[in-house]
Amino acid sequence: MNDLIDRFMALYTGLDRAYGQWIANINKARFIKKPVERKNWIAHMDGITGLGIVPIRDDDTCTWGAIDIDVDTIDHGELVKRVCKAEMPLMVCRSKSGGAHCYIFTKDPVPAAAIRKALAGYASLLGHGQSEIFPKQDTLGDGLGSWINLPYFSGNRTNRYAVDDEGEPLSVEDFIMAAETMKAETTIKAVKHDAKEAKKGMPPCLKYFDLNGIPEGARNEVLFNFAVFLKKSKPDTWEEEFIKVNTNKTKIPLPNKEVQSLLKSLAKKAYNYKCKVPLISNHCDRVTCMTLDFGMRDLSNYHEFMFGGITKVTTDPPYWILDVNGVDVRMSTTQLYNFESVRMRCIEVLGGIIPPMKNEEWRQLLQMKMSNELDVQEAPKDAGESGRVMAALYDFARMAIRAKSKADLVHGIPVLDRMRIEDRSTKEWDVSDVVLFRSTDFITYMQRRKVVAFAPGHDLWPILREAGCGHQKVRSGKRIIQAWYLPVSAEFIQDMKAQYAAPEVSESEM
Repeated sequence: MNDLIDRFMALYTGLDRAYGQWIANINKARFIKKPVERKNWIAHMDGITGLGIVPIRDDDTCTWGAIDIDVDTIDHGELVKRVCKAEMPLMVCRSKSGGAHCYIFTKDPVPAAAIRKALAGYASLLGHGQSEIFPKQDTLGDGLGSWINLPYFSGNRTNRYAVDDEGEPLSVEDFIMAAETMKAETTIKAVKHDAKEAKKGMPPCLKYFDLNGIPEGARNEVLFNFAVFLKKSKPDTWEEEFIKVNTNKTKIPLPNKEVQSLLKSLAKKAYNYKCKVPLISNHCDRVTCMTLDFGMRDLSNYHEFMFGGITKVTTDPPYWILDVNGVDVRMSTTQLYNFESVRMRCIEVLGGIIPPMKNEEWRQLLQMKMSNELDVQEAPKDAGESGRVMAALYDFARMAIRAKSKADLVHGIPVLDRMRIEDRSTKEWDVSDVVLFRSTDFITYMQRRKVVAFAPGHDLWPILREAGCGHQKVRSGKRIIQAWYLPVSAEFIQDMKAQYAAPEVSESEM
């Protein structure tokens, strides 16, 4: 078993400073910002805690990558047959959701950009051009990238297994042996060649139909696209070439009368490809297509944007990172929810104008991505606005050392006191050290120091309550005022006295 673990680890070498974790019994995923350890790989194989690895490394290279086909009804055996027919260096595995992960392994480190281009070409030829590609980025920068769940969670008892061309599971050992053989034969030269070939010749969708034949359901539209391509690529013989395609690539050829009508129509006018027909768009790789000599060339008002996964960073409030064309675009919840705001952020970060989309359609897409492709990065407790509020609260409370009596509360100065309060965890009452303060004075303190961006109001109270604060009426001189109290420790009081054993500071500084 130790040998298998070592070989499995060698196959999936990736980013060495973070990894993904999936906790099976609560179905929760999270990003762990520390190096993956051998015990994590063992826990994965033992079915205790699932492991996810980021393929891209800090030098922007990879030794593996994956196509994530999120179709839970896919025929894995048929997919393997298509992979073999096209001679793609891919291992097909069943994914956690029932879809497919198609892995490539390379002998030596390969630039992430080359891996991504090659995999995008393979995905298009397989009929899944809209699938996510891992790595999701060409370059990592200061980020952590995106992780993908590894196969063989629970070892040979898994439902995440590699399959043969009959759709039958491979054992862990058989998978590793096959992947190692593929890895030895897949070099950087081969990957770069496949990435380069993906940019040559006919559009990716037509490559698929040229290889597999034209289905009846989209025959007319696919033939139209072939005619457009042939007219662009072979202007002298395009009509004869089109007749060959109609004869050899369709089960039921287009009748001669319709062929002549189509040829006559295209001879009079320059047409572009029909890309939105479902059976055609399934094989689309528009980014590559736009770079081809005979691909989709109408770029005047369009920049292609491919949306990848979403990462939620749990600051308070949280922020989101949307993968757009392999680039991390950070935005607030409000920005993410409104597609016009997403378009604005893409202009700012990527310098391109994204086509409009109805908000209803965007939110449906967003819901799908959050259900299937959401990563969660846990932020430190002191991150975000609530962390800054708490830091400001304790700084403000330290000024209680200046107070001479409770009468100072009306002058905006917090006051150190002892009072009987309830311990919320034990529900018992006891006398404790507290700092009394008025909420309006604390808000003014934060505003002067520009501590938080949000307007003071109800958002502040949950933060204070979480810190253990409560409120009650207290006597300040001859007045009864509503005050908040913050329970403090003896160590806090000692630190406060040491810090403020200096000349008094004027009230205007508060």
